[in-house]
Amino acid sequence: ANMATVSHDWSQTRTELTLTLPLPPAATARGVRCSLTPARALSVSAAGRPLLKGSLHADATLNTWTVDCGVLYVEMDKAAARFWPRLLVGGPEVDVSALLEAERREKEPAYRPPPDAAAAPRKVSDRETLLKLKAEFPQLELPLHVPQEAAHRQYTGARREFEWGAIPSDEVGQEAAHAEAVADGSGNRSGSSSCGNGSGSSSRSISGSRSNSSGGSSGVGASSQSHGGGGPAAS
Repeated sequence: ANMATVSHDWSQTRTELTLTLPLPPAATARGVRCSLTPARALSVSAAGRPLLKGSLHADATLNTWTVDCGVLYVEMDKAAARFWPRLLVGGPEVDVSALLEAERREKEPAYRPPPDAAAAPRKVSDRETLLKLKAEFPQLELPLHVPQEAAHRQYTGARREFEWGAIPSDEVGQEAAHAEAVADGSGNRSGSSSCGNGSGSSSRSISGSRSNSSGGSSGVGASSQSHGGGGPAAS
């Protein structure tokens, strides 16, 4: 027979269940006794006072128990992974269908798009929509800056005449030396030329001797011819 001297609560998953019992004011953790026999007989007492006795709905094993702020928590593992309609035989029942529905909802995704939503993503560029998305999802990095349009205008400011400025003194000296060297080279070339249109002179002399057939010398003569700018001359 089930006997409970204090009110109790219990919760469960498919594989585990937790029994919660309030302890008497004088009870301590050392005075708590929990036992579960192979015949499913559960017994819980504290400070020599029985708190709960009964037969479990199905097979289970006692795992551990803890005391926190005057409340006893007894943990048990189910032999078969399924929901129990009750904790103890003859005890109040729970709605197993509601537990199954809650389990089904937990397995569903957090967000399910509506059936008529477009499959392809939609590009959003207007600032008002981007601000709404940013307020709803602060973690998103959205381009909220407004592009600035550059205004190009014709320059109408004052103009001034370009000035070359002064040439450095070392460059002036180099330019003067170079100009003098070029002038000296051209003068040497004009003075050394001996052929030209009357600017130079050339001479040529021809000498020779002739002998007659008798072997004597008939005479020796010399002739010279010079050519100049004024025409040929002979002597």
